[in-house]
Amino acid sequence: MAGVKAGPTPNDDTETAVELRQVANSFSRELLAADGRAAARRPDAQTWSPKEVLGHLIDSAANNHQRFVRAQETDALTVPGYEQNHWVESQGYQEADWPHLIALWTPPQPAPWRTSLRASGQTSAAFPASSAAPIR
Repeated sequence: MAGVKAGPTPNDDTETAVELRQVANSFSRELLAADGRAAARRPDAQTWSPKEVLGHLIDSAANNHQRFVRAQETDALTVPGYEQNHWVESQGYQEADWPHLIALWTPPQPAPWRTSLRASGQTSAAFPASSAAPIR
């Protein structure tokens, strides 16, 4: 069909993942360069500090991750709410170590062997493609 683009290829997915990881790592380096004391300043009494905003992003990611997993399990999805102010306060992000918060937010680096196997379309002997079943 003329003018219709084919869907993404596995190589497109790999390139996108690499690009997203580079952006996140670059942003993490910029955050590390920021002053931790400045990151603890709240613009006003009703607004989170940068430390609390970053903590919220960590909590939000964790909550959304479990929601995505739960959504795959059932057609009738019910998920717990997310009381963001309570989470931010109860986790103590305002008092947390700034570099530690950044480390929690920064995506882990994939093992080089895993990346090369995935990019080549191969699997490891320990985890062949046929064994890729969901864990319940």
